[in-house]
Amino acid sequence: LEEAARWLPSSTEGTSDDISSSSSSSTTSSRRESDDSPFLFGSAHILVADDNADMRQYLVSILRRNNSSCTIVAVTNGSEALQAAINRPPDIILSDVMMPVMDGFQLIQALHANPSTAHIPIILLSARAGEE
Repeated sequence: LEEAARWLPSSTEGTSDDISSSSSSSTTSSRRESDDSPFLFGSAHILVADDNADMRQYLVSILRRNNSSCTIVAVTNGSEALQAAINRPPDIILSDVMMPVMDGFQLIQALHANPSTAHIPIILLSARAGEE
């Protein structure tokens, strides 16, 4: 926890471990009207799956700090992530590799097997340290 705390800025804004968050923001004049990327418009729906509460909270805080208008749903395992993705397909999934119930690799297999979720981009994260 202490190491993760050093990664965060000095502000403790938005550090609660909410399961879901959404806020709105006005659009900027710098965006192109022809580009409807949810990431450029700030309307992205992001799914975060990590069984470690500290890491989950850290990821959510980074995402909120860099784009406060996106919707972030945070879950604790791959099974919950799969259900959340089926219920409301996110624009992207950030998932830990090693989780209980269903790990990140099993989550990828299940998402790719379902036509309604097969298109979702997935980034796998791992904090597993090797033997020193």
